Amino acid sequence: MWRNSAELKRQAREILTHRYKTPMGAMVVTELITVILLLPFSWNITDESSVREWTIYYFAAFIISLIASLFRAGCLRIALNMARGERDSFSELFYVFRNHPDKYILATLVLTLLSFVPAVPFLAVVWLIETPKISAALLAALILSGVVMLAGIVLLFLNYGMYSYILLDRQQIGIAEAFRESRRMMRGNKGRLLYLNLAFLGWQALGVLSLGIGFLWVQPYMTQTQTCFYLEVSGERPLNGERKEKNY
Repeated sequence: MWRNSAELKRQAREILTHRYKTPMGAMVVTELITVILLLPFSWNITDESSVREWTIYYFAAFIISLIASLFRAGCLRIALNMARGERDSFSELFYVFRNHPDKYILATLVLTLLSFVPAVPFLAVVWLIETPKISAALLAALILSGVVMLAGIVLLFLNYGMYSYILLDRQQIGIAEAFRESRRMMRGNKGRLLYLNLAFLGWQALGVLSLGIGFLWVQPYMTQTQTCFYLEVSGERPLNGERKEKNY
Protein backbone atom coordinates (compact mmCIF):
# COMPACT_ATOMS: atom_id res chain seq x y z
CA MET A 1 0.00 0.00 0.00
CA TRP A 2 1.20 3.50 -0.88
CA ARG A 3 1.71 6.08 1.84
CA ASN A 4 -1.16 8.56 1.96
CA SER A 5 -0.63 12.33 1.95
CA ALA A 6 -0.72 12.56 5.75
CA GLU A 7 2.08 10.00 6.05
CA LEU A 8 4.18 11.71 3.38
CA LYS A 9 3.75 15.05 5.14
CA ARG A 10 4.69 13.48 8.48
CA GLN A 11 7.83 12.02 6.90
CA ALA A 12 8.71 15.43 5.44
CA ARG A 13 8.31 17.08 8.85
CA GLU A 14 10.61 14.50 10.42
CA ILE A 15 13.26 15.13 7.76
CA LEU A 16 13.03 18.89 8.27
CA THR A 17 13.16 18.79 12.06
CA HIS A 18 16.09 20.98 13.17
CA ARG A 19 17.16 21.22 9.50
CA TYR A 20 14.96 24.04 8.18
CA LYS A 21 17.88 26.45 7.89
CA THR A 22 19.32 25.22 4.58
CA PRO A 23 16.10 24.81 2.53
CA MET A 24 14.71 28.03 3.98
CA GLY A 25 17.87 29.95 3.09
CA ALA A 26 17.90 28.43 -0.41
CA MET A 27 14.31 29.53 -0.98
CA VAL A 28 15.01 33.08 0.24
CA VAL A 29 18.11 33.44 -1.95
CA THR A 30 16.21 32.12 -4.98
CA GLU A 31 13.40 34.64 -4.53
CA LEU A 32 15.78 37.52 -3.79
CA ILE A 33 17.87 36.85 -6.89
CA THR A 34 14.72 36.66 -9.01
CA VAL A 35 13.41 39.98 -7.66
CA ILE A 36 16.77 41.75 -7.96
CA LEU A 37 17.26 40.61 -11.56
CA LEU A 38 13.74 41.72 -12.53
CA LEU A 39 13.80 45.05 -10.67
CA PRO A 40 15.59 47.09 -13.40
CA PHE A 41 12.90 46.09 -15.88
CA SER A 42 9.84 46.45 -13.61
CA TRP A 43 10.42 49.53 -11.45
CA ASN A 44 9.10 52.02 -14.03
CA ILE A 45 6.41 49.86 -15.67
CA THR A 46 2.96 51.48 -15.46
CA ASP A 47 -0.32 51.39 -17.37
CA GLU A 48 1.04 54.26 -19.45
CA SER A 49 4.20 52.39 -20.48
CA SER A 50 4.76 51.90 -24.20
CA VAL A 51 4.38 48.62 -26.06
CA ARG A 52 8.17 48.53 -26.41
CA GLU A 53 8.66 48.86 -22.63
CA TRP A 54 6.11 46.12 -21.91
CA THR A 55 7.72 43.86 -24.52
CA ILE A 56 11.15 44.32 -22.95
CA TYR A 57 9.69 43.65 -19.50
CA TYR A 58 7.95 40.42 -20.51
CA PHE A 59 10.99 39.17 -22.39
CA ALA A 60 13.24 39.91 -19.39
CA ALA A 61 10.74 38.24 -17.04
CA PHE A 62 10.75 35.12 -19.20
CA ILE A 63 14.56 34.89 -19.30
CA ILE A 64 14.75 35.45 -15.54
CA SER A 65 12.14 32.73 -14.98
CA LEU A 66 14.45 30.30 -16.82
CA ILE A 67 17.33 31.28 -14.53
CA ALA A 68 15.04 30.90 -11.51
CA SER A 69 14.16 27.37 -12.66
CA LEU A 70 17.83 26.42 -12.20
CA PHE A 71 17.80 27.67 -8.62
CA ARG A 72 14.52 25.83 -7.93
CA ALA A 73 16.09 22.64 -9.24
CA GLY A 74 18.89 23.31 -6.76
CA CYS A 75 16.28 23.50 -4.00
CA LEU A 76 15.02 20.07 -5.11
CA ARG A 77 18.59 18.78 -4.97
CA ILE A 78 18.84 19.91 -1.34
CA ALA A 79 15.52 18.22 -0.54
CA LEU A 80 16.68 14.98 -2.18
CA ASN A 81 19.90 14.95 -0.18
CA MET A 82 18.01 15.54 3.05
CA ALA A 83 15.48 12.82 2.28
CA ARG A 84 18.32 10.37 1.66
CA GLY A 85 19.98 11.19 4.94
CA GLU A 86 22.86 12.96 3.24
CA ARG A 87 24.48 16.25 4.22
CA ASP A 88 22.32 19.30 3.50
CA SER A 89 24.75 21.75 1.92
CA PHE A 90 23.66 25.23 0.80
CA SER A 91 26.11 25.01 -2.12
CA GLU A 92 23.75 22.46 -3.71
CA LEU A 93 21.52 25.40 -4.62
CA PHE A 94 24.00 26.04 -7.46
CA TYR A 95 24.35 22.36 -8.40
CA VAL A 96 22.49 22.66 -11.69
CA PHE A 97 24.66 25.57 -12.85
CA ARG A 98 27.59 23.15 -12.74
CA ASN A 99 25.78 20.16 -14.23
CA HIS A 100 24.08 20.56 -17.63
CA PRO A 101 21.98 23.68 -16.99
CA ASP A 102 21.01 23.57 -20.66
CA LYS A 103 18.85 20.50 -20.01
CA TYR A 104 16.78 22.23 -17.35
CA ILE A 105 16.39 25.39 -19.42
CA LEU A 106 15.31 23.41 -22.48
CA ALA A 107 12.91 21.30 -20.40
CA THR A 108 11.35 24.46 -18.94
CA LEU A 109 10.98 25.92 -22.44
CA VAL A 110 9.30 22.75 -23.70
CA LEU A 111 6.82 22.65 -20.82
CA THR A 112 6.09 26.36 -21.24
CA LEU A 113 5.30 25.83 -24.92
CA LEU A 114 3.16 22.78 -24.12
CA SER A 115 1.20 24.79 -21.56
CA PHE A 116 0.19 27.23 -24.31
CA VAL A 117 -1.63 24.45 -26.21
CA PRO A 118 -4.61 24.19 -23.81
CA ALA A 119 -4.52 27.99 -23.45
CA VAL A 120 -5.10 28.64 -27.18
CA PRO A 121 -8.95 28.40 -27.06
CA PHE A 122 -9.08 30.69 -24.01
CA LEU A 123 -6.77 33.28 -25.60
CA ALA A 124 -8.79 33.13 -28.81
CA VAL A 125 -12.03 33.89 -26.94
CA VAL A 126 -10.37 36.73 -25.01
CA TRP A 127 -9.19 38.18 -28.33
CA LEU A 128 -12.77 38.08 -29.65
CA ILE A 129 -14.07 40.06 -26.70
CA GLU A 130 -13.57 43.66 -27.84
CA THR A 131 -16.15 45.51 -25.76
CA PRO A 132 -17.20 45.49 -22.09
CA LYS A 133 -20.57 44.06 -23.16
CA ILE A 134 -20.27 40.46 -24.26
CA SER A 135 -22.89 38.01 -25.39
CA ALA A 136 -24.02 35.05 -23.32
CA ALA A 137 -22.45 32.72 -25.91
CA LEU A 138 -19.05 34.43 -25.62
CA LEU A 139 -19.27 34.36 -21.83
CA ALA A 140 -20.04 30.63 -21.88
CA ALA A 141 -17.16 30.07 -24.32
CA LEU A 142 -14.86 32.06 -22.06
CA ILE A 143 -15.75 29.96 -19.00
CA LEU A 144 -15.54 26.66 -20.89
CA SER A 145 -12.21 27.50 -22.52
CA GLY A 146 -10.89 28.64 -19.13
CA VAL A 147 -11.82 25.29 -17.60
CA VAL A 148 -10.16 23.47 -20.51
CA MET A 149 -7.01 25.57 -20.09
CA LEU A 150 -6.84 24.92 -16.35
CA ALA A 151 -7.46 21.18 -16.77
CA GLY A 152 -4.83 20.93 -19.50
CA ILE A 153 -2.16 22.74 -17.47
CA VAL A 154 -2.91 20.64 -14.37
CA LEU A 155 -2.69 17.44 -16.44
CA LEU A 156 0.69 18.56 -17.82
CA PHE A 157 1.96 19.16 -14.30
CA LEU A 158 0.69 15.80 -13.08
CA ASN A 159 2.26 13.92 -15.99
CA TYR A 160 5.61 15.70 -16.07
CA GLY A 161 6.00 17.01 -12.52
CA MET A 162 8.80 14.53 -11.72
CA TYR A 163 11.09 15.43 -14.63
CA SER A 164 13.36 17.72 -12.57
CA TYR A 165 14.00 14.99 -10.01
CA ILE A 166 14.74 12.52 -12.81
CA LEU A 167 17.24 14.87 -14.47
CA LEU A 168 18.91 15.42 -11.09
CA ASP A 169 19.23 11.68 -10.50
CA ARG A 170 20.06 10.58 -14.04
CA GLN A 171 22.30 13.16 -15.65
CA GLN A 172 23.10 10.93 -18.62
CA ILE A 173 19.58 10.99 -20.06
CA GLY A 174 17.98 13.63 -22.25
CA ILE A 175 14.85 15.63 -21.53
CA ALA A 176 12.65 13.53 -23.83
CA GLU A 177 13.52 10.41 -21.84
CA ALA A 178 13.04 12.30 -18.57
CA PHE A 179 9.54 13.31 -19.69
CA ARG A 180 8.72 9.73 -20.69
CA GLU A 181 10.02 8.43 -17.37
CA SER A 182 7.96 11.01 -15.48
CA ARG A 183 4.85 10.01 -17.40
CA ARG A 184 5.54 6.34 -16.62
CA MET A 185 6.01 7.06 -12.91
CA MET A 186 2.76 8.99 -12.76
CA ARG A 187 0.57 6.26 -14.23
CA GLY A 188 -1.91 5.54 -11.48
CA ASN A 189 -0.38 8.25 -9.29
CA LYS A 190 -1.73 11.46 -10.80
CA GLY A 191 -4.69 11.55 -8.42
CA ARG A 192 -2.36 11.08 -5.46
CA LEU A 193 -0.14 13.98 -6.52
CA LEU A 194 -3.16 16.20 -7.16
CA TYR A 195 -4.59 15.42 -3.73
CA LEU A 196 -1.18 15.97 -2.14
CA ASN A 197 -0.99 19.47 -3.61
CA LEU A 198 -4.59 20.28 -2.71
CA ALA A 199 -3.80 19.24 0.88
CA PHE A 200 -1.45 22.23 1.09
CA LEU A 201 -4.03 24.85 0.12
CA GLY A 202 -4.70 25.68 3.76
CA TRP A 203 -0.99 26.09 4.44
CA GLN A 204 -0.63 28.31 1.39
CA ALA A 205 -3.54 30.45 2.60
CA LEU A 206 -1.73 30.90 5.91
CA GLY A 207 1.37 31.93 3.97
CA VAL A 208 -0.62 34.61 2.15
CA LEU A 209 -2.37 35.83 5.33
CA SER A 210 1.02 36.18 7.02
CA LEU A 211 2.10 38.56 4.23
CA GLY A 212 4.40 35.90 2.79
CA ILE A 213 6.38 35.27 5.97
CA GLY A 214 4.71 31.89 6.48
CA PHE A 215 6.08 30.67 3.15
CA LEU A 216 9.52 30.50 4.80
CA TRP A 217 8.22 27.34 6.46
CA VAL A 218 5.45 26.30 4.07
CA GLN A 219 7.50 26.18 0.86
CA PRO A 220 10.29 23.92 2.21
CA TYR A 221 7.59 21.73 3.78
CA MET A 222 5.79 21.39 0.43
CA THR A 223 9.02 20.72 -1.47
CA GLN A 224 10.16 18.07 1.01
CA THR A 225 6.77 16.33 0.91
CA GLN A 226 6.79 16.21 -2.89
CA THR A 227 10.35 14.86 -2.73
CA CYS A 228 9.18 12.04 -0.46
CA PHE A 229 6.44 11.36 -3.01
CA TYR A 230 9.03 11.17 -5.81
CA LEU A 231 11.20 8.73 -3.87
CA GLU A 232 8.20 6.51 -3.37
CA VAL A 233 6.91 6.46 -6.96
CA SER A 234 10.46 6.05 -8.31
CA GLY A 235 10.82 2.86 -6.27
CA GLU A 236 13.88 4.05 -4.41
CA ARG A 237 12.23 4.01 -1.02
CA PRO A 238 10.17 0.87 -0.22
CA LEU A 239 7.04 0.99 1.89
CA ASN A 240 8.81 0.22 5.15
CA GLY A 241 10.71 3.50 4.82
CA GLU A 242 14.14 1.94 4.47
CA ARG A 243 16.42 3.27 1.81
CA LYS A 244 16.65 1.29 -1.39
CA GLU A 245 19.50 1.65 -3.84
CA LYS A 246 18.50 2.60 -7.38
CA ASN A 247 19.46 0.40 -10.26
CA TYR A 248 19.79 2.86 -13.13
